[in-house]
Amino acid sequence: MAKYECTVCGFIYDEEKEGKKWESLPEDWVCPVCASPKTVFKKLQGAEESPESLVSPAPPSAAQSVMNEKTAKKLICSVCGFIVREGYPGDRCPACGAVKTAFQPYKDIVAQKRRNVLNLHLHPVMTHFPQAFSVFMLFLIGMGFVLQGSLKTDAVTASKVLAFFLPLSVAAGIISGLLDGKTRFKRLTTPLLKKKIMVGTLFFILSVGVLLVLNFSNLQTWWHGVSAALTGLCVLCSVFLGYNGGRLAEAIVPG
Repeated sequence: MAKYECTVCGFIYDEEKEGKKWESLPEDWVCPVCASPKTVFKKLQGAEESPESLVSPAPPSAAQSVMNEKTAKKLICSVCGFIVREGYPGDRCPACGAVKTAFQPYKDIVAQKRRNVLNLHLHPVMTHFPQAFSVFMLFLIGMGFVLQGSLKTDAVTASKVLAFFLPLSVAAGIISGLLDGKTRFKRLTTPLLKKKIMVGTLFFILSVGVLLVLNFSNLQTWWHGVSAALTGLCVLCSVFLGYNGGRLAEAIVPG
């Protein structure tokens, strides 16, 4: 009886155990662990390659060799890389849905104290507020150009209220970002972090400008256009920060 290994997650299809020949499986059959197609499997040669578990252990990486031995025991999903603590009660990966046998032992490359800070996810949470405020404000200000009467007044009033919270949310995002960057990279002078700090500072200045224009001018048509332009720039800043923040989400300095 032959055995076939999934080259994506390491699952082994054992013809003897499964009671069905590989050739008899339908063409649309997929790996029960990672749902990869039949074409990604390779035939194993020799009985010595038969694992005792459903998932063959991955070779240790260079990063794992410097992992902190004092960290809590964790498991990593071999399909998607999602990490849980040992003893996780679920029978499937909460991220990708792979069966529990897809998990392998994992030790963090980051000291527990730093990991505890990162696990709060303060920066990702805080950045949602200025993004939402700026986009919603741009919509309300835009509605001020087309609405009339009480609806226009309501839209302008709502944008004025949000304008007070926008600089505060941007400031909170900057502070949490500095903490996250310092914890993640041990310094704030990396190329992408410097760009994010500069754009974040610009975002804050623009948000203060929106606040002043909306609440301390007579909001005639000209000033209304200025507020729309400033808010549009705020949206662009939030897009830049969100995009580059996502690029840094998986990057971290060991130790």
